[in-house]
Amino acid sequence: MNLCKYWLCFLLGLLLASGCSRAPAPNRDGEQLEPEVENYLESAYQILAQNTDHAACRNASAQLNSHLDRHPEDRPQPLTEKERTALIEAFGLTASELAEISNAAFTPLDAHYMESCFLLRDAARFLSYGCRSPLDQAQAAFDWTIRQVRLVETPQVVPPSFVLRRGAGSSFERGLVFLGLLNQLEIDGCLFDVSRQPNARRRWLVTALIDQKLYLFDPLMGLPLPGTQDNPATFSELVQQPKRLDVLNIDPKFPYDVTVADVAKGTLHAFVSLSALAPRMAFAQRALQQKNRVVLAAKWQETASRFRQWAEAHRVAFRIWKRTEGAASPVSILREFLPSSEGGADVQEHLVSMHAFPGFDGGISPLQFKMYRKDIYEHQMVNWQYLPEAMRARSANSELGSRCRQLYLGLMTRYLAEPRNLLLRGRLEEASRVLVGKRDEIRQARLTEQQRKQIAQLLDHLQQAELAMIRVKDATAARLARQQFESGWVEGVKYLTALAVESAAPALEAQTVYLLALCKHEQAVALSRHSAAQGRNPLDLPNVVESWRSAADWWENFANHFGASPEVRKWQAHALAALGNRQRAADLIRDRNGPIHPIEMTGRLLLARRWLRKLDGG
Repeated sequence: MNLCKYWLCFLLGLLLASGCSRAPAPNRDGEQLEPEVENYLESAYQILAQNTDHAACRNASAQLNSHLDRHPEDRPQPLTEKERTALIEAFGLTASELAEISNAAFTPLDAHYMESCFLLRDAARFLSYGCRSPLDQAQAAFDWTIRQVRLVETPQVVPPSFVLRRGAGSSFERGLVFLGLLNQLEIDGCLFDVSRQPNARRRWLVTALIDQKLYLFDPLMGLPLPGTQDNPATFSELVQQPKRLDVLNIDPKFPYDVTVADVAKGTLHAFVSLSALAPRMAFAQRALQQKNRVVLAAKWQETASRFRQWAEAHRVAFRIWKRTEGAASPVSILREFLPSSEGGADVQEHLVSMHAFPGFDGGISPLQFKMYRKDIYEHQMVNWQYLPEAMRARSANSELGSRCRQLYLGLMTRYLAEPRNLLLRGRLEEASRVLVGKRDEIRQARLTEQQRKQIAQLLDHLQQAELAMIRVKDATAARLARQQFESGWVEGVKYLTALAVESAAPALEAQTVYLLALCKHEQAVALSRHSAAQGRNPLDLPNVVESWRSAADWWENFANHFGASPEVRKWQAHALAALGNRQRAADLIRDRNGPIHPIEMTGRLLLARRWLRKLDGG
């Protein structure tokens, strides 16, 4: 009897245990489903705590969607008819744009937008280190933008995160990056059109509204407009002291192209990113607030109200940017840049001349190709002059030629993507370690003659297989040729990659050393800013002096091995000036060799004058 009771209790325990940890029920096909994760919000937190790249943001968006599906009470309230009308009137939104922000679920476009916000958030956190006031933050954000984005006139305007990855952009793109940083710093920012003629190419300044003062920055010159004690000028300062900009007329060959009258007659343009208008972004921002603070949603009416009040008080024109005003709209720039497969609105390929990519082709392919905007951007990032001749000899119109170019494109766009990303996010020690490893890897990229012959044979074999695929009419023979082509390609990818690295080694090493110098420079800036915030002279601190000396040495190292470009001379001059070697710094930054925009040269001359004035005790 006792034994029966024992077995009865044992079986009951098994049943209870199995009920508490029940295996997932099979689906209709009999396959076991994964156990359901109840806390999707926590899952989103964990994903974004580990990484905030595009893949992580896409996965986190999926978790947020799952949470809203299971908890409909958390769904943000849909836009009212009044709100929809206000958005259309304010921003000139199209029906498809309105549908994008009205969607209750997170969309593929949101992943790109969130990634951009997290990138700018990380950069803003880093550059705020040692800042004592919002004005210090704005100045630091502007200076960081100028260091990270070389001035290059580009054929198309791309979103800020893509500008930062490229490391180069127009003055307008620089302005968009700066305003993105201000947004993460929760400082009101605005574009300021100071063009003299309505139909002329627009001349942009960027502004920061702090304590009812409008501070002015020039992304083309690379400096704030000069105010008192070398601080950024305010609008009121310039209007009350019209001769303040005379300080920029240093050399008649490089006159400054903006007058106080231009500023007084300028027009402020406010804008926000399209995704920031979606109610779901306000939910995401609130949901992440405690564990991963980031600005995702826009309180555009409040911001516009503050700028409108300031503008009315100072008799300045103010507008919210509408897409009907021509040029690339900052509101929808991300959506218009991305292909529809990634949540964008770029649904039609654009005709591009091969002359846009020097070195892409050896004259054996069509003169024009069709590409999406993002593809054009990636192709323009790459130095095609270093494409191996063995690859260039294959027509870009053939499958083999196309694959070779795609392999090279992927290598050149991704090889330094990780350290560049770390640098942008302020993780400088990690970035430096990765870059040193990359530099050593590049220097060791050498193929033997035997390996070159094998690669040539591989490419010939692949070309023959491709020709067989085209020529044979028998399906079985065509399938066999395809199998030979695919197996040969899979086997040869590592060898072709090695060939591409060796061929592109000069360009890759130059980029690597440049990023290393930039890492050292950012470290020195951060240490100097922190010591100044503590009321200490940076030159009295050995670690700060050593940091600047390291930056100066790296810039000189680059100049000696890869050439002293205007950009390299500028940052080497900044490092030398920080070390107190102001005469040499002034000589370097006044050097006019190489392509320098005249307005940027004006800014360089102003810096040289400031440094020499300090040298003279002024």
